[in-house]
Amino acid sequence: MSDSIPFTCPRCKYQWNVSLDDLETESVIRKKPDKPQDKVSRYRAQCPRDGTYVIVEVEED
Repeated sequence: MSDSIPFTCPRCKYQWNVSLDDLETESVIRKKPDKPQDKVSRYRAQCPRDGTYVIVEVEED
């Protein structure tokens, strides 16, 4: 994967992009138990400006 995910810090409003390859997976959520291919992953990144951790959810195929 080389997708870039946009992040916005809720504290300082700084915006930046991070590659999925560089992110830690926080958790994986199955949308429907009968369709294991449909999942939502949570990724966590730290704001480079003030250090706040930001979590985003990404729907994966």
